[in-house]
Amino acid sequence: MSRAMGVAFALTCSTQLFAQQQPDQKRETPPAVQAALDRLVGKLKASDLDGMFAEYRNQAIITNEEPFLRLQLHVKTARTPLLQNIGQLVDVEPVARFDAGDSLIRFIYVEKYELGVFVWTFTAYRARDEWRFLGINFTNDLDSVFRSGNQS
Repeated sequence: MSRAMGVAFALTCSTQLFAQQQPDQKRETPPAVQAALDRLVGKLKASDLDGMFAEYRNQAIITNEEPFLRLQLHVKTARTPLLQNIGQLVDVEPVARFDAGDSLIRFIYVEKYELGVFVWTFTAYRARDEWRFLGINFTNDLDSVFRSGNQS
């Protein structure tokens, strides 16, 4: 199985696994994952989207540049008109964590503005003995915060 097919399969399976879960705030986040999340969220809080994507890419399993550039362009294109109407950035807040076994963790954050929010989802995977990011998602769909973690 090619690496791309394996990643697609893993993403499909992880979506099904997370859909069965309820938020799990009691488990300890692995230190390497927490440090990476702190850097990503720090970039978001500084409104440094390019820096956030660069940091994410350094921690991601997939190293092909094209998917990162497409995602970054999509996020910038979607956010730009919305930012004009929601005021100033207030905070970036963690709202949920979903575990699927011992090797997959999904984190949901809200990027809060005066008049609206964006939802960010980061999925971490323990590949061999190292934690890496397997998925990132951005949306302004608030229902995604209230569903049982079934975002990719």
